[in-house]
Amino acid sequence: MQQRYHSNSTTNVRLRSEINNSTKTTKDILLLSWLFFYVQTSMRIKPFIPALIWLIIILVLSGYPGKNLPKAPFDEFDKLVHLIIYAILSFLSMLGFSMQPKSLLLSKNLQYVSSVLFSVLAGGLIELLQHYVFINRYGDWLDFIANSLGALAGVVGFWLISKKLNV
Repeated sequence: MQQRYHSNSTTNVRLRSEINNSTKTTKDILLLSWLFFYVQTSMRIKPFIPALIWLIIILVLSGYPGKNLPKAPFDEFDKLVHLIIYAILSFLSMLGFSMQPKSLLLSKNLQYVSSVLFSVLAGGLIELLQHYVFINRYGDWLDFIANSLGALAGVVGFWLISKKLNV
């Protein structure tokens, strides 16, 4: 009986050792996977940092209380501002796509569509935030249309510039 216990004890020690080794291997694999994912993700996101910073600026400006905004020079001036702001956003988004490593690039058409969709969705979300969350602000369909037209204008502007520069 004593010998049998000893044999089981040795087997248990071996099993524990194998489990610890496999756990270390699993931890190593998880660590390497996480590191690979982190590097890949940061490589994909870095070129879009200017667009993300611009989006944060838009969000902050859009949340600014409406009563404290300066008087516009003409009635629909804010629509022009919306158009310009979202044109810059989609232009910066396209710039991010153009700076991607070649292995990560989407087709050009998909880049254009993605940039427009990103800007239009951001504009729509911010209009909803203005209507339901921000104080002394309201969402406006005409602002959303101006945002969308600006997103389209930014991509067209990027296309024209890249065509002229043969990029």
